[in-house]
Amino acid sequence: MLRSCSKLTRFQKQSVALIYYVTSRSYLEMLLTKLDELIQHTGGVIDLADQQYRDRVLLQEGWGMGDTSANWSTYAYPSLLDFRIDLIRIIEQTKQEKYGWTAAYNTARMLGEFQPNWMSEEEETDFKTRFDELYRLCSYYDSCVKPPRSWDLYTLFEVIKELGIFEHKVPKFKLRTDIRVNSGEPISKTGVYIPMGDRYGVPQFAWTYRDENSPTRGQLEECKTLNVLGKDLFSKFNEYTAWTPSEELRKFAIENIKKKKIDDDFGYVKLRHDTQLTLASELIANNVFSKADCSWYFVELVDGEFEDIGVEDVDTFATPDLKVIGGELCPRTGYWILSNDKGKRLYFTKGTIMNKSSKDWGEEYWVYDGEE
Repeated sequence: MLRSCSKLTRFQKQSVALIYYVTSRSYLEMLLTKLDELIQHTGGVIDLADQQYRDRVLLQEGWGMGDTSANWSTYAYPSLLDFRIDLIRIIEQTKQEKYGWTAAYNTARMLGEFQPNWMSEEEETDFKTRFDELYRLCSYYDSCVKPPRSWDLYTLFEVIKELGIFEHKVPKFKLRTDIRVNSGEPISKTGVYIPMGDRYGVPQFAWTYRDENSPTRGQLEECKTLNVLGKDLFSKFNEYTAWTPSEELRKFAIENIKKKKIDDDFGYVKLRHDTQLTLASELIANNVFSKADCSWYFVELVDGEFEDIGVEDVDTFATPDLKVIGGELCPRTGYWILSNDKGKRLYFTKGTIMNKSSKDWGEEYWVYDGEE
């Protein structure tokens, strides 16, 4: 039985920190700031289009009214304003410990019905980039509060890696074994709960506000954890290496496709080797999780205090002979040896492209050889 936060694994600490972060009031206020910036920017583009008489030009060239800025500003732009009102409502409701999901999805659907043909290519790209970022950040919050809760070990890993804010330090936590609750039961404290006795079970955010007529009740749902295939995966890998591209992971995917334990939805076995390396973790993640009722412990956030989780623990998550094909992104900072030239040992930083030989035949890999 877990008795203190020191018993939580490094990945559990990162996961709990992430969930507390994306459900915080400051995070929601950051979303509102980004939405306000998008609204202001888009309004400026609409004003510019009006000053340049773009609609008149479009109509003269045979475009329909549906392609004009006037049509877009009448029907599409207001969806951004509604999005803003809804987000303000959510922020205010958190004061009552009530959490609802954002209007990001509905706004995206509305915007998708009105193509911004009146924008320049640069303006359209800029708008899409801004909205896509906002949508992605909203999805992290929604994943914590919208039933069914959609986090799993793979998506947690991807978001932790993307945000990069919990690699070395996390807030301090206190594991409250005195606060234990079962899935579906009312809870006494709003916050993050961790499944009892299952290090691979995904933590959940739950809240005390209850509305029997609403689907946004805050009780804990079934826990998403590893199924039989997932346990087999984690007998060879762990929370980090199971989702990091490697030759071993590719072989695991192909082996279990042949055993009919993994559905080959991607036509995976017919893809190029480098594409197989890239898609292995996503394909495997689609097949290794299941849900189950469980008991949960509350993980209390210690306000204003932080814990250094360092980088030492990462070493315990290194897969022997971690291999990456030339031309792919480096998954881990350190020295790598070329498989067909043992004398070639180079240093690569995580996220950079690893050198690819000028040869156009055969397979060559970079094999991880440590940090020194």
